[in-house]
Amino acid sequence: MIVVWTKKLLSNPTDYIDHWAFFDNHKEAKKHYDYLIGLDTTWTASICSVIESTDYKQNINIERSRKNAN
Repeated sequence: MIVVWTKKLLSNPTDYIDHWAFFDNHKEAKKHYDYLIGLDTTWTASICSVIESTDYKQNINIERSRKNAN
């Protein structure tokens, strides 16, 4: 699971910086997501799944969906 978020810069609230972090499971991703949404500087946050990657294993449910679609 990947958590992605955008933070407002305290030095200039109209500027934003994107971030991401990889987690081995949904529980850990959700823990980080919950932390982020509690911060005043978090503009957006999402938990995402790997669809296709050279770096990470893709989500098994997505793989099943792809096989069923063909």
